[in-house]
Amino acid sequence: MTDLTDLQSDLVGDDVIPHGTDPAERKRVLIVDDDEDFAASLAGLLELEGYQTITAHDPPTAQSALASCQPAVALVDVRLGIGNGVELVRAFRQQSPDLICLMVTAYASVETAVEALQAGAYDYLCKPFHSADLLATLERCFERTRLMEEKRLAAERLGQMQRIEAMGQ
Repeated sequence: MTDLTDLQSDLVGDDVIPHGTDPAERKRVLIVDDDEDFAASLAGLLELEGYQTITAHDPPTAQSALASCQPAVALVDVRLGIGNGVELVRAFRQQSPDLICLMVTAYASVETAVEALQAGAYDYLCKPFHSADLLATLERCFERTRLMEEKRLAAERLGQMQRIEAMGQ
């Protein structure tokens, strides 16, 4: 269980790990939405599908959760009551460049979608969305994460091989 003593009132589900699952292999998702009922419902759905969720309802809590829980994906609402989701995504990408951010909104517009993608969002989902669409999008996100890790490891191995070859010459 992640120690978030000063965040526990704002975070939900950070300790849900099914038996027999290695936490390092879990698919960790940060949900940022000021609608607490929607966030809880979304977290419940994702946990049933095997994801580990962390829920935050405002930008400061979300940034603390990002730093302490290190999710691979963040689902961020565009309108956060006391904050702007697009600006939060921009801050997330500066804080954690490998984080994949998905924007969700009930107030879809072309302008907002373009702004979100320019801020570093990977995709943009309109509420209400079908759970199958969300799950398919999340699978693409985690496939991208896996491929980026494979690329990093391959580059590291190549560098090691080149250093070994250089020492042998």
